[in-house]
Amino acid sequence: MKPRLRSQYFLLYEPPASSGEETLAIISERRTIELKGRFLREFTRHVVPLLDGRRDLGEIRAAVGDLFAPEDLDAALELLARERLLEYVEDGARDAPESDRLGPQRNWLHELGFETGDVSERLAAARITVIGAGALGGSIAEALAASGVQTLSIADHHIVREQDVYLAPVFASSDVGRLRVEALRDRIAAAAPRAAVACVSERPTNDSDVDAVTAGADFVVCAVDASDVATAYRVNRACFARSIPWIAAAARGYEAIVGPTIEPRQTACFLCATMRMVACANDPYRAFAAQSFFDQQERDDSNRRENLTFGVGIAANLTALEVFKRICGLPQTTVGSILVIDLLKASFERYVVLRKPDCPVCFAS
Repeated sequence: MKPRLRSQYFLLYEPPASSGEETLAIISERRTIELKGRFLREFTRHVVPLLDGRRDLGEIRAAVGDLFAPEDLDAALELLARERLLEYVEDGARDAPESDRLGPQRNWLHELGFETGDVSERLAAARITVIGAGALGGSIAEALAASGVQTLSIADHHIVREQDVYLAPVFASSDVGRLRVEALRDRIAAAAPRAAVACVSERPTNDSDVDAVTAGADFVVCAVDASDVATAYRVNRACFARSIPWIAAAARGYEAIVGPTIEPRQTACFLCATMRMVACANDPYRAFAAQSFFDQQERDDSNRRENLTFGVGIAANLTALEVFKRICGLPQTTVGSILVIDLLKASFERYVVLRKPDCPVCFAS
């Protein structure tokens, strides 16, 4: 086992006071730890550079044996370990390039008190399905792969359009005309080579098709365009039947919308949320007519819907963050609720969604 000082910490040495006592401040974004004593300058100059994960304790002792007694060195390293400033690297235990790529994320999780190896294993084992691979869904899939999710299934039957390139940098101009899922697969392979991406390019026309797409998933993300809300309803029914948690996301107009995250049989489902949205509209009859219209379209109109690349990026990253937090075991913001981000006011509103007793999905006879 080879000790390594975690990379998020910076060392600030302060010269001795009149008493001769030195101070070494170890600083990160969340913590500042002050060590006081003697020989801290020598420790900073000669020992710290050796804490790079390349040398075991015996090699470090030998390198600084003329400066520090073994028991003093061991005590200093034990103190750093107790404060969770050190990590111990085992030869051959991990893939170095992957660990280096995820270094900032590992440090973030470490600051929250996680064992980063455990979280990496959870991310690698998670099976996530993304339905709708336009600018929003594609950006969500890319972000999840970048975070360490290694098993992704992406379903979309549309081709990349010029508007997709504007709305999300996940697509390039050279992708126009290609199937979205194939362009995403290549993009993810280049950025996160350990991620395995399964592509589903057939159009889901009924509940059985969507059920087949979601089967085996640990979590589902639905990011279809509003004109394809019929697919979202099918996802809602399929995930309810299989007890698969899932999240909806949208970015259009002046808003980015994240959620709800639906826990089947525990929280309001997508249909509950839609019915309550219609009931709370200023003109419920017109809102119902609009929903009925979109329900019949079954197509992707994201190329003509008013939108901004910034809104897509915000919605995608916040949605992927919700999935990431779930995998890590952190509390989600959108379980049973919807997060609405106003792009003009830069404001956040969270709306709790209650189950509807007459919902034909949640309370089917």
